[in-house]
Amino acid sequence: MLAVATAIAAWQPALAQSPPPSDGTAPAAANAKPAERQRDGDVSPPPADAGPQDGAAASPPAQPSPSEPTLTEVTKALAPRSLLPPADPVAATAYAVLDKHCARCHQGGRLALPAPAAGFGNVLRLDELANTPWLVQPGNPDGSRLYQSMLRRLMPSDVLQDGASSSAPTSQEMAAVRAWIESLSPRPHCRDRRRVGFEDHAAAMAKTAAEAGDGAARLRFLSIAHLHNGCVAFEALAAYRQALVKLINSLSWKPALVQVLPVDETRTLYRIDLGDLGWLPEHWERILQSGNDPLGLTPSVPRDVRKQLGTEFPVARADWLAANVLRAPLYYDVLGLPGTGPEILKILQINADRQTQESKVQRIPVKPSQVSIQPSLIERLIGRTGPVWTAYHVIARDGSPDPSEAAVSPGQEPVPHHAARTMFSLPNGLPAFAIVGQRGDRLDELPPDIARPHVGDRGSIRAGLDCLACHGSGPVRSQVAGAAASAMNEALARDTAAVAEAHRRLGLVPGGTLDGVEPVVALALEHVRPLAAVRAAAELGVEVEDLMRISEGDKPAAILTRRLLQGLVSRAEIEARGREIVEALGRVPAGEPQSQAAAQSATGPGRHPSGAAVTDVAARKEEGELSSIDAGPGLIIYSDKVRYKRGDQLRLVVKTTADCHLTVISVDQRGRGTVIFPSDFETSTMLAAGQELKLPGAGAPYSFRLNETGREHIVALCNEASASTDGIVHDFERQRFTDLGNYAAYVAQHGGIDPVQQSQSSGSKRAEPRQRGRRRVRVEQAPSQAARPDQIARTAISVVVD
Repeated sequence: MLAVATAIAAWQPALAQSPPPSDGTAPAAANAKPAERQRDGDVSPPPADAGPQDGAAASPPAQPSPSEPTLTEVTKALAPRSLLPPADPVAATAYAVLDKHCARCHQGGRLALPAPAAGFGNVLRLDELANTPWLVQPGNPDGSRLYQSMLRRLMPSDVLQDGASSSAPTSQEMAAVRAWIESLSPRPHCRDRRRVGFEDHAAAMAKTAAEAGDGAARLRFLSIAHLHNGCVAFEALAAYRQALVKLINSLSWKPALVQVLPVDETRTLYRIDLGDLGWLPEHWERILQSGNDPLGLTPSVPRDVRKQLGTEFPVARADWLAANVLRAPLYYDVLGLPGTGPEILKILQINADRQTQESKVQRIPVKPSQVSIQPSLIERLIGRTGPVWTAYHVIARDGSPDPSEAAVSPGQEPVPHHAARTMFSLPNGLPAFAIVGQRGDRLDELPPDIARPHVGDRGSIRAGLDCLACHGSGPVRSQVAGAAASAMNEALARDTAAVAEAHRRLGLVPGGTLDGVEPVVALALEHVRPLAAVRAAAELGVEVEDLMRISEGDKPAAILTRRLLQGLVSRAEIEARGREIVEALGRVPAGEPQSQAAAQSATGPGRHPSGAAVTDVAARKEEGELSSIDAGPGLIIYSDKVRYKRGDQLRLVVKTTADCHLTVISVDQRGRGTVIFPSDFETSTMLAAGQELKLPGAGAPYSFRLNETGREHIVALCNEASASTDGIVHDFERQRFTDLGNYAAYVAQHGGIDPVQQSQSSGSKRAEPRQRGRRRVRVEQAPSQAARPDQIARTAISVVVD
C-alpha cells in the first residue's frame, strides 16, 4: 500500500535501365529454385518442452536452432486457424466480449472488411494477445491500449466512429476485459530459441562476402534477428520470412525471382544481390538514408566486413525497410514511377483508345461501402505487364459528381473524380500501386473524405503499404452494380488467380496471412508500433537487465529507459532519442567506426555511420517533448525507479502534449484506489502542454512511501475538457487524498460513460472541492461542460516493491 506521509529524383534514370518487358505476360521465375524457395519460408515450431514464446528478451540458451522447415509448416503458419474459447472462466468472459464487439474488425476469418482494421487481426487469440505489449500490459489494464480504447469509446470504431448499427460495449463488458488483463501474470522470458548476436551476423556477412569474391559489393542484407531475439512468435517469424521474399520482389521490374536467401543457421539474416534487382549500390544508400535508424545491427558491423562489402550500410532491419520503402513517395522512387498518371500509363504501355475501339475497356459502378464513402467507378484495362485496375473516387460533399455515370460509355469520356487508385502488375505478376489526383498529378496519399482508413493508424491511405494491406493478393470483390457485374467479376477472378500463380512461382503461399493481415504489412507494423523494453533491448542487441542497469538517474537516457521498462514509448521518440540509450550502454565508442567528418563525406551530410541522423545537441528534441501514442493528448508518467525496496519513497513525473486537467491515482496490491493528485495540498488540476509536474514537488509537505511488497499501479488521467474526471468528487475537509475504494468497481461504474449518462447516474450536480482557510493554492473551478470519454487520455505504470 502507498502510504502518504505529510512532510529521390536523382535515381529515377538508373531505375529506368530496367524497363518493363515488352511481352504482355508476367513470365515465370525461370531461375527460381523450388528447394531454396521452400526453405526460405518458416522456422519450425518450438520443441514440445519449449517455454513461452513471448516476453522479455531471451537469455543465451543452450538449445539448438530449430530444424529446417517444410513447405507444410510454412503453409500452416499462414493458413486460417481455428478458434476455441478459453477454458478459464475469466478469459472466456473476455473472449465473449471481444467476439461480440471486436472480431468483425480485428479477427482473421470473421472480418467485415478486406483486411483487419489497424493491421491487427488476432483479437480472439487471447494467449497471443496477452503477449502483445503494444495492446496488453499483463496485470495493468489501465496501461493496456486494448482496454483504454474501449474505455475512451474509441473501439469498436465502426459503431462509435462510423455510426454502424451494432451496440457499443457496456460497462459490465468493459469490466470483463479489465478483469482478464488484471488476471494475467507478467510475461516470462522466452528460453526456447538460440539468441542471435551481432557477432553471429558479422561472421555470416564476412563468410558470404568472401564466397562472393568480386561480387561482394553487390550484396546487401536484411535482418530479423531483433524479432527473433524479442520473442516474436514462431508463426509470425514464418510469415516474415515469406514477407522478405515478397517485399523485395514487389520492388522489382525483373520478370524472374529475386532471390532472398538465408546466410545463417537461425535464418535471421538474408542476403540480396542488388544486380538481381537492377539496382546500383547508390540505390541502397538512398533507401538507408530515407529515415532515422539509430538502433539495430548496423553500428556493430566490423570495419573489415564493411570494407569487403564496399558500404557503411551493409544491413538493414527488415521491418524498418518494409515500413519505409513501401511508403510513398519513396515507394514511387524505388519503382521509378513518373510524376503523372498519363506517364505511368505510358510506362505500362497502355493504349486506352485502341482498347476502347476493340471494346476491351471494362467499367462498372460501385456502391458506397465501409471503405469508400461515396459511389465510385472501377475500370479495368490491359497493360503490357498485365491488367490495370483503377478505382475513381470523389470527395464526400454536396454536389460531388457521380463517377458511375461514366460506366455507360466506357473509355469515350473521362471519368469525373477527385482521386484515383491504380493497381497494376509488375512483370513478375505481383501487384504495385499508385494514387493520382484530379489533374493527373501523382499523389502520395488519398485526399481526406474519400475513403475510411481502416487499415492504418495514421488517418490516411498512403500509396504502397496501405494499398498492399487489402490488395496483396490482387483485386478484391466490391459491391458492384449494373449489367456488367458478371463480366467484371469473372475478370476479377481471373486476375486474382493470376496473382496467386505469381505467388507460387516466387515460392510464396498464395493468399497467406497472419490472421488476415498481409505478411509484408505485418512485418512493417513491427517497426511502427510503440515499443516496450523487450523490443528495444532486442534491437540494441542487449538484455533487458542491461537496460535496468542504466535506468536510474535524471539523465535523458535513464528516463527513456525507465519509460520503456514501465510501459510503451512511441517509435518517433525512440528514433529521436534512441542514440542516448546507445551511448549510455557504451555501444558507440568514440572514433568508431570512423570520424564523423569521414562518415559525412562517405554517406552524405547529416548521417552517422550507424545510420542515425547526425545532429548537434541544440537540434535534438527538447527533453519535455514527447510523441503521442494514441489520439488525444500525449500523456506519460514515470517514476524515479523501476524497482523499490519496502519503505522507499516514490517520486513521479507527469508530462503531456496538450493542456489538460490531470488526475493521478495510486492503486495498491489489493486494488484500492487513492487519488494522489489533486489533493488537499495541490488543488489546481491544470497541466500545461510541455510542463513537467513532479509529485511530490520541491518542498512539498507530504511524501509517498511504499509500505507493502508487490506491484503498485499508478494511473494518470488527462482531461481536455473538464476538471472532474470519471465522476470523482473531492471533499478535502474530510480527506486530504480522495479514497475511491475498489478501483476496478469504481471505473466500472464511472469510467468511459457518456456525460449525459454520468450526470443521470450521479443524480446531482458534481460537487466542487471546498477550500480551507489555511490553504494558499487556489481551487480550479470545473467547467460546466462534461468531457466525452475520448477527451480523456489514460495511461498507467507499475512499480515493483521488493
